[in-house]
Amino acid sequence: MIIKRFFPILTLLISILILSQGCRDDPSAMLADRIWTFKSLHTDSELASVLSSVYLSQAFFNGARLEFSPGGEYLIRFPLMEIPTRGNWSLAGGDQLILTPDHKPASTSRILTLIDKELTYIETLAVPDSGTYAITTTWVRE
Repeated sequence: MIIKRFFPILTLLISILILSQGCRDDPSAMLADRIWTFKSLHTDSELASVLSSVYLSQAFFNGARLEFSPGGEYLIRFPLMEIPTRGNWSLAGGDQLILTPDHKPASTSRILTLIDKELTYIETLAVPDSGTYAITTTWVRE
């Protein structure tokens, strides 16, 4: 008798648990869930020009906030700029983040970490006559 009485409640609780876990594993839903705050920018390059650009970008991005909309648009607000950067985003192959800023070429990064509190992705870039280098960017959730 007790089992019959609590079975509908137990079924509902298990369904909610399964559905909420499924949303948590969806990369698109995880990206668009909340606002991300810039944490760090690193490179594997030893070129002075690249290192200078990364340090300058790190300072510029300090305090930046990134928001992905479920509709495929993103917005980055920088503390030093009045006008935010806007563009479109998409995922490819489950671990490729494609960001296309308005009126600029797209960039593709490989997602290294996408968990509740952290997004880290790496992009490989080329320097003419100097080879390639990687930039790793980390954002955290509030």
